[in-house]
Amino acid sequence: MHILNGDSAANSFRQAFHLQRGEVLICRDILSCGFLDTFVDLEPWRSQRLGHWDEMCKQHGFQPPEWQDPALRDLYQCMYELEHAETINIWVGRALSDQLLLTFIVYLFKFYNWDTSKLSVYQYHQAEKITVLGLGLLNPEEIIRLKPQPFSLGAKEIDFCIEAWNAITQPIPEQLMALLAKESTCLPNLKRALRNYLYRYPSIDNGLSYIDSVILRHTQSHAPNTARIIGYTLAHDMNPQNTENIHELDTVGDLYLFSRLKKMAHNSLNNPLLTAAPMGRSLRETRVEITEFGKSVLNGKHNVVTCNGINDAVGGVQLIAGPGEKTWYRDGERLIFGEGRI
Repeated sequence: MHILNGDSAANSFRQAFHLQRGEVLICRDILSCGFLDTFVDLEPWRSQRLGHWDEMCKQHGFQPPEWQDPALRDLYQCMYELEHAETINIWVGRALSDQLLLTFIVYLFKFYNWDTSKLSVYQYHQAEKITVLGLGLLNPEEIIRLKPQPFSLGAKEIDFCIEAWNAITQPIPEQLMALLAKESTCLPNLKRALRNYLYRYPSIDNGLSYIDSVILRHTQSHAPNTARIIGYTLAHDMNPQNTENIHELDTVGDLYLFSRLKKMAHNSLNNPLLTAAPMGRSLRETRVEITEFGKSVLNGKHNVVTCNGINDAVGGVQLIAGPGEKTWYRDGERLIFGEGRI
């Protein structure tokens, strides 16, 4: 049995290795986006996670995901087959979304007391100046040519995956900070990808997450064309020459970015950072401009959380605070609970 992240990856993978439908399971749930509650059973988990994506599609003019596409078998629908499969191969790139899939599968095996010795990991790295963030970015020929050697998960790797999953689903981020502070060579791709979670938190300086700051900067340069803004944001950190850049590992799709953009333009905010019109239409129909307040936040003159409050989620942490109230902020590469600097 093979497990991959996303339709594009699964389709290319099946073409590459000429696999039958029953040999591949696909995870359509981008685990790096949206609230991650504690896993207690499949059905409430599946309902909450897929409901999150269905609602986002409905709100932002996207076609709802085809959770029951007959060409590809969904992980959530077929998950219990994993218990009886002879081998399970997890194919992942370096992106946060792929690394979280790895931790989730390991967590499920431990949660249901399945045999983890059946798990093998195919971890794509960087080759031929290609940073393999996910298999969906490779064509079938590249998937074969760059195919890595598989490795088994020993006790240390299993424990690290469980620790990572527990850390990101906690209601406060202290376990995540402790995990990232540890000196460890275990699963370096996972640990490096997890650092991106810190940048989903609002900056203590201006209250913006890293992704929101990139959206704002590209709005300033490419308004009012929303498709162009989203396109530039998607491509913002794709620089394989910059080996120190962790932000390229935080790959998210256009739906998530469009939802972040519209959230910054919502009329419920005391001070919107953007204007979006018409508000209820699709990405290509929406015209966006940055407001004077948005410019002042980018210039470091205001803190958006101090002015507007926050209602967001990063993994299992729900960031809910009114204007001027304390919340979790990112200060460099540490998280602190307090007030914004401005």
